[in-house]
Amino acid sequence: MAAATGLLVVGVGYTAVGLFKAMSPAAGDGPANPPVRYPLSELRVGQTVNLTWAGKPIQILHRSPADIAWLMARPLAPPGGARPSFRATPLRSLTPDYFVYEAACTRDRCVVARDDPGDAPIRGLACPCCGSRYDLAGRVTSGPATRSLAVPPYHFEGADLIVIGKDQV
Repeated sequence: MAAATGLLVVGVGYTAVGLFKAMSPAAGDGPANPPVRYPLSELRVGQTVNLTWAGKPIQILHRSPADIAWLMARPLAPPGGARPSFRATPLRSLTPDYFVYEAACTRDRCVVARDDPGDAPIRGLACPCCGSRYDLAGRVTSGPATRSLAVPPYHFEGADLIVIGKDQV
């Protein structure tokens, strides 16, 4: 009788833990992952800022006019059936100047960084672990990665504040 009662208590415990985990908010939802606000006045042209939202590395890149022109001249691959959104445009951003992206390589999850090819203008991001390269819109240009960098939900509040973690409603 004691053994059966002990097994019942353990079983109820495991069931309760699973139920609580299933009811916990998903990444980006609720108070566990509140939106992150960043004042854009602190970010100069050409700079990148590193943030964290929902446990993910997020970067905001302030693109230069030359970067934007270079991206607009690049051919686009077909979006692969994705629903139409700004994420499927040449710049993959709400405004041309600011690109917001999850900075984790889509192959091995290492944090990507700007890649400066010598004296040439900076035009990409690179994974230090697998060598995958991405353009300044987060699209794969070479390497073993096969997917573009993810774009988190975000919107602007006024002209100078970006809110990451929630789309404009």
